[in-house]
Amino acid sequence: MVTGDFNYSFTPSAKSSSQSLTLTYDQKKVVETGETFELPINAGIDMEVGAVSLIMNFPSDKLEITGVHFGNNPNDAVEYNVDGDEVRIGWYSMNAVDLGMDQTLLTLTVKAIGSISKDESFRFELSGDPLNELADYDYKTINGAILKMAEIGGSALGTGGIHENLDLTLVNNPNPFKKLTTFTYTIPSDGKVILEINNLLGSHITTLVNESKLKGNHTYELDTDAIVPGVYTATLRLITNTGATMTRTIKIVRSH
Repeated sequence: MVTGDFNYSFTPSAKSSSQSLTLTYDQKKVVETGETFELPINAGIDMEVGAVSLIMNFPSDKLEITGVHFGNNPNDAVEYNVDGDEVRIGWYSMNAVDLGMDQTLLTLTVKAIGSISKDESFRFELSGDPLNELADYDYKTINGAILKMAEIGGSALGTGGIHENLDLTLVNNPNPFKKLTTFTYTIPSDGKVILEINNLLGSHITTLVNESKLKGNHTYELDTDAIVPGVYTATLRLITNTGATMTRTIKIVRSH
């Protein structure tokens, strides 16, 4: 167990998850089979969070959870446990974190392992367990807490991304490429940009861009022998100045 009743308030039938915590869905993330992607869990209201207890159901025949980290920091791992179609996530800190609306609380790293049609969609959903709750700096339950996630759907074009954020674009040319390729991307607002390459198993290969950028069009020329011939994913992640995270993933191929 990595979740629990932080303030010992739970008694059977005394409360349900809907009484203190609500999970809503504000966008649709488009993925394709075999793709590894990040799925943020964002604050739906301003909150001061000192502890998290989440128990969610998800389609384990379609998705595999490969990691959970705090906020947008992939090096700040969070404990979790998967049992069939259920994932339990627990986090606490001696120093509560102030979160504004749309700022990221947790990020799931997920791999699409099952066939996903373009018209199909599914969600991570809160279980009916009363231990679903957020706590404040005194470990008191935050009543009326709201979290937001994206629904997940299949791609008709073979590219991933947040469906509503169509202004976030990423392409590379040529593709396939032998050594040299140019990435062209557009970000809809100012923020921190991370452009990285992973293999098809989701392992990190290299980071190309990791810096603040202004809204608009940008390019990055990749000229390297560090990437051996093969198929990879390139993921563009924008962390806006409000703390919201947008991502787009494409397949890239280095030929012999």
